[in-house]
Amino acid sequence: MIEIDKIKPINGQILVIDDKKEEKTKGGIFLPDNAISRTVESCTGKVVAVSQTTLKNGTKINPEVKPGDKVFYEWKAGAMQTFKLEDGSLARLVRPEEILAVLT
Repeated sequence: MIEIDKIKPINGQILVIDDKKEEKTKGGIFLPDNAISRTVESCTGKVVAVSQTTLKNGTKINPEVKPGDKVFYEWKAGAMQTFKLEDGSLARLVRPEEILAVLT
């Protein structure tokens, strides 16, 4: 398990904690993401940390989101960078272009 305060995203990545928990059947079998229907709720989360990125010319770019924002992201966003936190919630590192909207 990973502690959320030990993660510092770099290279423009955004750390998001998913609103959804791991899904399982009544019998206790965990369902993989590809077996769960995609809804708005399954693609939302809270931004925890944001890193800036530096272009080759030295220009720094800050993503449009900030810690505390609730965001809607692509269903496959951060698919290879998803991990479980100590409290059982899921977190992911996503690229700025994978975030589709800030929910207000």
